[in-house]
Amino acid sequence: MSKWFNGSLVFLLLASTAMARTAGDLKDQLFAETSAHHHSIGYREAREVLLGKIHLQSSNGEYFIKDVYCEKDFGRRDFGSNPPGPGLIPKETILNTEHTWPQSRFGGVGGKGVQKSDMHHLYPSDNQINSVRGNHKFGEVDHPDRELKCPQSRIGRDPSGNWIFEPPKSHKGNVARALFYFSVRYKMALDDREEAVMRKWHMDDPVDDMERYRNDEIEKAQGNRNPFIDHPEFVDQIKDF
Repeated sequence: MSKWFNGSLVFLLLASTAMARTAGDLKDQLFAETSAHHHSIGYREAREVLLGKIHLQSSNGEYFIKDVYCEKDFGRRDFGSNPPGPGLIPKETILNTEHTWPQSRFGGVGGKGVQKSDMHHLYPSDNQINSVRGNHKFGEVDHPDRELKCPQSRIGRDPSGNWIFEPPKSHKGNVARALFYFSVRYKMALDDREEAVMRKWHMDDPVDDMERYRNDEIEKAQGNRNPFIDHPEFVDQIKDF
């Protein structure tokens, strides 16, 4: 049985009745559970947990963090000062913290401070590519604007001419499930175009062990889980995010 909201039985009720619910009912239930158990730990502590534990790896006694947009391992030699380590926040001008749902588009319920520090949508990212992404929505680039420092990510226009950012294939499902979580947790709508792409990415890049590990560790730190990682089928049962 999947872990769910500190071991409560609420998930069992949700899962057993989800197909009989309307999309709105399920969204309301998920909002209630993700918010009831969520305690914000603040942005600094969130980064200490995210960068100093969850995404921290080591090899031959050296600590490093793999970013999500270039898929590069950032180690001591990349930083000079303030390198990665247990409980540490490495130099932000080298490795930044990506808000998958951009801060400029925060709103809904819960407050911007809570949204800023919610680890379910935070990821380590190369600082330069983080800036390139900015607050662009996600999509599949049809006409690239320019070559980036790493070819795994792209910036440009989609087939309809909208400016969008496209992350590596290995991160697309993570992005989708982070946005689905954020939409439900804070009662904020995804636009139809981006939602359609996110549904595709959710199917093309299924939940993996790293996402499950993140979900477990984030629950330990801030008390709630991303339901779309535990139960990907909920995405199809919600017709409009």
